[in-house]
Amino acid sequence: EIVALLAADPDKSRLAPAEEAHESLKSVLQQGGPFEEFTQFDKEFHRNLYVAADMAKLYDLVNARSGQLDRIRRLHLQLKEENKSTQVVNDHTRILDAIRASDLEAAKAAMREHLSGTLKRLDVLRARFPDFFA
Repeated sequence: EIVALLAADPDKSRLAPAEEAHESLKSVLQQGGPFEEFTQFDKEFHRNLYVAADMAKLYDLVNARSGQLDRIRRLHLQLKEENKSTQVVNDHTRILDAIRASDLEAAKAAMREHLSGTLKRLDVLRARFPDFFA
C-alpha cells in the first residue's frame, strides 16, 4: 500500500504537498467553504500521497476507474448529520500522523478505515438517495 511505502521511507519531506492539501481541506471545513473546494482538496491529498511514493501513474489509473465510487462518496459527504467531512479530515490526520511516525501498520489501518467509510454506509445512502441506485 502507498501509505506503507511512505511510512517506511525515512525522508518525510515528500509528504509536504499532501500536508498542504490537508491543511487546505481543514481550512475549507472550518470556514464552511464550498463543497467542490472540499472535494478538490480531498482528491489532491490522495493524489499527493501517490506522487510522494512515485506512483502518480497508478493514481491516474485508480482515479479513471473510480467514477461510481466518487459519485457515492459525494452523496455521503452531503449527509450533514453524519459529519462525513469532519471524519475525512480526522482520517487524513491519522494517516499523516502514522506515516510521520513511520508506523506502517497504523498507516495501513488508518487508510483502510478511511477508504471503507463510505462503503460501510452504502445501505443508508441507498435508502436516502434511491434514484441514484436504480
